[in-house]
Amino acid sequence: MKKSCFYITGILMAVQLFTLLQSANAQDTLSLQRCYQLMEELHPEEQSRIYAENIRQLKQENLSTAFLPQFAVNGQATYQSDVMSIPIESPAFSIPDIPKDQYKIQLEVSQLIYDGGVNKIKKTQEELNEKTTKTEINLNQRQVKSQINSLFFTALNLQEQERLLNESVLGELQNQLKLTEARIKNGVLLKGAANSIQIEILKIKQDLLNVNEQQKAVFKMLKSWTGLDNLQEYDLLYPSYDIANNSNTNFDSKPQIQILSLQQQQLEVSKDMIQAGNMPMLSAFANAGFGSPNPYNMFETSFEPFYLLGLRLNWQPFKYGNTHRSVEVSKLQQSALEARKESINKQSDVNLIQYQQDAERLQKLIETDQEMIVLQEDNVKEYGSLQQNGVITSTGYLTEVNKLTQFQLNLQIHKMSLAKAKVDWMFEAGILK
Repeated sequence: MKKSCFYITGILMAVQLFTLLQSANAQDTLSLQRCYQLMEELHPEEQSRIYAENIRQLKQENLSTAFLPQFAVNGQATYQSDVMSIPIESPAFSIPDIPKDQYKIQLEVSQLIYDGGVNKIKKTQEELNEKTTKTEINLNQRQVKSQINSLFFTALNLQEQERLLNESVLGELQNQLKLTEARIKNGVLLKGAANSIQIEILKIKQDLLNVNEQQKAVFKMLKSWTGLDNLQEYDLLYPSYDIANNSNTNFDSKPQIQILSLQQQQLEVSKDMIQAGNMPMLSAFANAGFGSPNPYNMFETSFEPFYLLGLRLNWQPFKYGNTHRSVEVSKLQQSALEARKESINKQSDVNLIQYQQDAERLQKLIETDQEMIVLQEDNVKEYGSLQQNGVITSTGYLTEVNKLTQFQLNLQIHKMSLAKAKVDWMFEAGILK
C-alpha cells in the first residue's frame, strides 16, 4: 500500500514538473491590439489628456468666480497747477481754499447680477476645448496605430518566412542530404549530388540571416512604440476579423469626424455667445474710502470718509446688423464642416469597398495556393525518390523544392495580406480603435 502511494506521488510530481517545464518553454504571444494598448500607455501625448482636464477645471473655477463680489483697492496722490475758487468774501462765513495737493484711497466693490448667459457659455466653450484636445490626441495616436499596423504585419511576415525556411525547407533539404550521403557511401550516387544540396542549404541559411536582420530593424521600430524588449522571442498572432458579414460602420467614432463635429458644436456655441452679446449686463457697485479733499465735497479739505452706491447697466441694443451677419457666418462655417464630413465618409465608403474586394481576391488566391502546394508536395516527394535512385540529378530535385518554397511563400504573403486587408477594413470602418 505504501509502495502504491509512493508511485502515485512520484507520478504526480513528474506531471507537475513536466507542466512547469512546458510553461517555461512556452513562447509569449503578442497581438495587434496589445501593441495598440502599449502604445497608448507610452505615447508622449498621453499625459496631455490629464493636462487638458486640469486646464479645463482651473478655467471653470476662474469662470465660477464671475458672480462673486470683486474687490479692488485704489489710491492716488496728485498735485495740480490750479484749483477751483469762489471769489466771495463775507464776514458771516468763510470759504475754504481747495488744496492743490490731493490724496485719495478707496475700496471698490462690484457684484455682477446678470450677464446675459455669457459666463455659462464660456464654461461650455472650455468643455468643448478639452474634448477637442483629447480628440486631437486620439487622432495622433490613430496615425501611430496605422504605422504599427505596417510594422506588425511586416514583422509577422518575416516571422512566418523564418518559420517556413527553418521548419519546412531547411528540414526537407537536410533530410534529403542525409539520404543522399548514405547513397554516396553505398556507391549509388556521386559526391556532386550531395554538394548541390549542401549549396542549397547554405543559400537557405543566407536567406534566414537576411530575414533575421530585417526582423531586428522592424522590431527595433516596433519597440519604440510598445516598449517591449526581445520582440523576436514573441509569437505574433494573426488578427482575426470577419468582415464578410459585417455591414456595421461607425464613422462617427473616427477622430477626424469627431474633431469636425466638435468644431460644429463650437460654432453653435459661438452663435449663442453672439446672441448673448446683445443682452444687457447689470451689476451693482460701491466705493468707500478717505480723501483729502473729499472727492464728493471739495470744501472738506481734511481727510474725510466718503462712499458711493449704485447700479451699472451696459447694453448696446443697435449693432447695424452685425449680429445677424456674424450668426450667418457661423452657419456657413458649420455647413462647410458638414460637407467635409460627408467627403471623408464618402472616401471611407470607397476604401471599404476596395478592402472588401481585396479580401475576396486574396481568399481565392489562398485557396489556389493551397491546391498548388498539395500538388507540388507530391512532386517533391516523387523527384526526391528519383534523385535518390539516380534517375535525375540533384538539380531537378532542387528545382521542384524551390517551386514548393515559392508556393509556400506566396501562400504566406497572401494570408498576411488578407489579414491586413481585414484590419484595414475594421480600421476604416471605425470599429477597430
